[in-house]
Amino acid sequence: MIPDLAVQVTPISADEIAQKVAEYETYRRTFTRELAAQHIISYLIVPAGTEPDLSNLDRWYQRDGGELVGDYRLYRLRLRP
Repeated sequence: MIPDLAVQVTPISADEIAQKVAEYETYRRTFTRELAAQHIISYLIVPAGTEPDLSNLDRWYQRDGGELVGDYRLYRLRLRP
């Protein structure tokens, strides 16, 4: 344990959680292609054999068919025009 991290510890309140959830929802709702283009993602790695929901990523990026690399699937990404 790191004692300095435990000084005056207070639990996260329900109000703090609700505020952060609302902030994230605003961020998600207002996210645009222009924001996506500020930090280009070239690759995506996911565990093989899983079917993650990539619908949000697919809004901004095109994925190739993926390549199996060990226990993972590697996708090459391109920002949608």
